Amino acid sequence: MLAAALFKKPAKVHESNGPWVKRYGRIVNWTLDHRLTTVTIAVLTVVGSFALVPLLPSGFMPYQDFSLSSLSIELPRGSTPEQTDAAAQRVAEILRKRPEVEYVMTTAGSEFVMSDAAGGPNQARVLTKLIPPKERKLNERQFANAMFPELSKLPDMRVRFDNSTGKKDISIALVSDDSAMLTRIAEQAEREMRALPGLSSVGTNSGQKQPEIVVNVDSVKAAQLGITAQQIGEAINVSTIGDNDIRLAKFNTPNRQIPIRVRMPRESSLNLAAIENLKLQTGLGANVPLSTIATIGYGNGPTTIERYDRQRKIKLEANLNGIALGTALDRIYALPSMKNLPRGVSVLNTGDAEMMAEFLAGFLTALGGGLLMVYAVQVLLYKDWLQPITRMAAVPLAIGGAFLLLFLTHTEIGLPAVIGILMLMGIADKNSILLVDYILEQMRQGVPRREAILNACQVRARPIVMTSIAMLAGMLPTALGTGLDPAFRAPMAIAVIGGLISSTALSLIFMPVLFSYVRDFEEWILSKARRLLPAQPSEA
Repeated sequence: MLAAALFKKPAKVHESNGPWVKRYGRIVNWTLDHRLTTVTIAVLTVVGSFALVPLLPSGFMPYQDFSLSSLSIELPRGSTPEQTDAAAQRVAEILRKRPEVEYVMTTAGSEFVMSDAAGGPNQARVLTKLIPPKERKLNERQFANAMFPELSKLPDMRVRFDNSTGKKDISIALVSDDSAMLTRIAEQAEREMRALPGLSSVGTNSGQKQPEIVVNVDSVKAAQLGITAQQIGEAINVSTIGDNDIRLAKFNTPNRQIPIRVRMPRESSLNLAAIENLKLQTGLGANVPLSTIATIGYGNGPTTIERYDRQRKIKLEANLNGIALGTALDRIYALPSMKNLPRGVSVLNTGDAEMMAEFLAGFLTALGGGLLMVYAVQVLLYKDWLQPITRMAAVPLAIGGAFLLLFLTHTEIGLPAVIGILMLMGIADKNSILLVDYILEQMRQGVPRREAILNACQVRARPIVMTSIAMLAGMLPTALGTGLDPAFRAPMAIAVIGGLISSTALSLIFMPVLFSYVRDFEEWILSKARRLLPAQPSEA
């Protein structure tokens, strides 16, 4: 707008094209003389670009350094809150000595929540605030990997680093109805995952086993005596920990009610003989000891039990160390224990792995739906069924260029890159619209097809290149990682830049040839239609 107001029109306007436009016209002339060769090169270019997809690292969200490191601590079962807090302070003291650390905060005790299950007095979390990324040599993951060997040597505690959300980067669930077999497979897979490069803080969510009293009921004897499993559970529950709070008697005081909990002495609850003598009422009203219908003994069991669709679930978790999420999943699934899972054990993706699989499937749906909508809009605008195909030919050229630049820059194909590819569907289409519309306008004025194509290429080349360069210049700072949130925006900009370069360069060369082919096909259809339709009688 300022140029239109301030610049003066020169006395002589030179309409002649520059040397690069003339050179481009000669290239278009050659492609029109060798149409089959040109189309073959275009097809091979697109196929070769799409062949890079399996070579691209895949992920969900790009890694971002939030200057915050989180680690969880677990002590042996039975540890007191004071012991847990002392262990957390010992870890915090080691972390404070690092030059990357700004301050450390610890949380310990029964209020702590670890992963997805409630923690206990033997669990703690240590949050470490790091100095800004530009002031340190190590990023969050490198800091965690540097500290893990030293912290893992501390006795009587298990230390694991988490990501910024308090969870692990990778979470895979094994499910089965057989708890013993599931535990064995999960432990074997955990050992094999520890040997994989690119993974750190490998573990499971099964936790430590704790001592417990196991009651094995003889269902046949219990049925004969008319004793139900609910009776057995209530008798053991009431005698060891007391009745349900709702059913407890209350002692009224002026200010509150105090529940009266009646149960066996704590030392008796660990005595098998006392538990065996618990009385159960039969269906006939008689009382029999628990030992009549059950065998009681000591055992070990999990602290928490998670289920998925009524099956026992154990999650395998790990953090990434310099590799993409898709690469890590491929290595995990290639482990012997994962490739040879016994019957009855299956694998489920959870966390980011599950979301990555869902969004890749959704991307294909969005891509197909977007292409269909672009085609439908152009059919309505131009009232033609075939020419929109010519205009949309730049879309596969653009997507192939995006894949190529992502491959050359070693960028993951994740959510930001997919957003950039979806943007290309509309951006790349404008090059074809500028070119094809001018060709059709020239032909409507009576210009022969080949001359109209050459004229359009020479006239529209400059605005196509100018608009593409303007958008490339706008995207370049983002692709270089400057500005706000570069980790998320850079892959999107790289995909757009790669697609713009390929669609601009290739569409200017291949589009004229494709237009001529589509025009030949239209004329062939019209000639066939004229032969099939009966001749209209002339009016007298």
